[in-house]
Amino acid sequence: MKKILTSLAAIACFGMAATAAHATDGEITFNGSVVDVTCTPLVESASGSIVRLPNIAVHALSGADVTAGDTNFSISLTGCAGGNGKKVVAEFENHKATITASGRLLNILEGAQDNSGATNVQLEVLDRVTGERILLGDPSQLDATNSVIANETARLDYTVRYFSPAGPVTPGMVASVLPFTIIYQ
Repeated sequence: MKKILTSLAAIACFGMAATAAHATDGEITFNGSVVDVTCTPLVESASGSIVRLPNIAVHALSGADVTAGDTNFSISLTGCAGGNGKKVVAEFENHKATITASGRLLNILEGAQDNSGATNVQLEVLDRVTGERILLGDPSQLDATNSVIANETARLDYTVRYFSPAGPVTPGMVASVLPFTIIYQ
């Protein structure tokens, strides 16, 4: 019996020693939110849920830091049961495949195998209320104009436009995608 207890004590000591040898290398913090209201978003523009920018002549984007083709669109929220009086804002997600380091949208057709994409053209999104450019993927975007839910609806208004970072541009198609999440404040 004494041998069994001695053996168990030795195993326990080795087990504690092995545990003590594993140091903590870091810490992960998890945050989330459970909200009492969710809305159904719908992107609206003059052409429906796809925002279609106007055709722009190459010379309209011939220089550096030139913009053209302002096009309005909105994110309308409906079915916000229990949300009246709450503020909402859109958070445009930092999608590395489509957002530049300067917070603009890349033309995902640039460099396409069929050479159909315009080159040296990006898109930028503006807060339509203030006219300020939104830095997509940046935390500062949450400072954009919010909307207050009333009658279980809300509307967030934006403008998108072409941007030439360095000019000149070459003709072709322009397309991008922008995932978003509605933040309830």
